[in-house]
Amino acid sequence: MRLTVIAAVAACALLSACSTPAPEPQPQPSASASADKPVSGVPSPDAEETGQLLDALALIDPALDHERSISRARDTCQQILAGGDEAKVLSSARQRFDGGSASVSDADAALIVQTIKDSDWCKP
Repeated sequence: MRLTVIAAVAACALLSACSTPAPEPQPQPSASASADKPVSGVPSPDAEETGQLLDALALIDPALDHERSISRARDTCQQILAGGDEAKVLSSARQRFDGGSASVSDADAALIVQTIKDSDWCKP
């Protein structure tokens, strides 16, 4: 009798283990999906937009035609998208882009900010 009870308990345990549904695998983000969005969440221009941005910045001041201007533009974009006060956005842009061989005036900063706002990449 004892052997029959043990066998019945073992059979129930095996059957209940088999009837438990396996957890469904969670979908993993594809490599292309992660390439489409910057990790930081700050919009970033693609290769063509980068060229257009650098060309536009060079028209404001030829010394702005360098890769560091892209990260500065992204920082400015982030401030714009965060709803920053316009005067503060302009002041910050002037501070970001001024220096080195570039000399950025208030009028230049306004052009830089407008260039970034008008771009296709600086969107929420």
